[in-house]
Amino acid sequence: MMQIIHRDVKATNILLDENYTAKVSDFGASRLIPLDQAQLATLVQGTVGYLDPEYFLTSQLTDKSDVYSFGVVLMELLTSKPALDSDRPGADRSLARFFVCLMEEDRLNEILDDDILNERNIETLKTVANLAKRCVMVKGEDRPTMKEVAMELEGMRITEKHPWGKAEICSKETECLLGPGNSDAYHVDVRADCGSSTGTTIGYDSMQIQFTPYDDGR
Repeated sequence: MMQIIHRDVKATNILLDENYTAKVSDFGASRLIPLDQAQLATLVQGTVGYLDPEYFLTSQLTDKSDVYSFGVVLMELLTSKPALDSDRPGADRSLARFFVCLMEEDRLNEILDDDILNERNIETLKTVANLAKRCVMVKGEDRPTMKEVAMELEGMRITEKHPWGKAEICSKETECLLGPGNSDAYHVDVRADCGSSTGTTIGYDSMQIQFTPYDDGR
């Protein structure tokens, strides 16, 4: 069994169709790694602002490298700010660093996009922000796996859809979604609809984000 590490997950490599279904594209930099292999030494490749700092410093590519990049994408969705901004001073040019610093200072509201922030969804946004923060931890071992990220996002959608019996419903629907055991197959549909009472409001009207495990057909 092989796993695919994309190496260049970023906003411009996530395409939307007419139904706002997102698919990861451009696998030109991707690498195949056996599931029983923890890391792979390789020349560093990726996009500044999304690049895993641990991979950059050690040249050791792991499955957590894509997790870091996806965390930056989540921050872009929450803030509508670019991954790298030369208008910010010094190290704060990196959205990941700037975002985490504001969270640690309890100033998250200052960076969230006003177009998606309201009293009804603030707790959900904070939950997504905490997930994004964990994704960009400096050490890869401290980050969640991509499967765990997908499960947490799906769990947020389900609890918003079913505010009653949250724990029980989340457990049953997630198990049904992922299948029994430790299957690596998963499919996540995170919806946001600002005009209704359901859906995880982390985007614009009728926005749908769908995350599918990388598969280049090989």
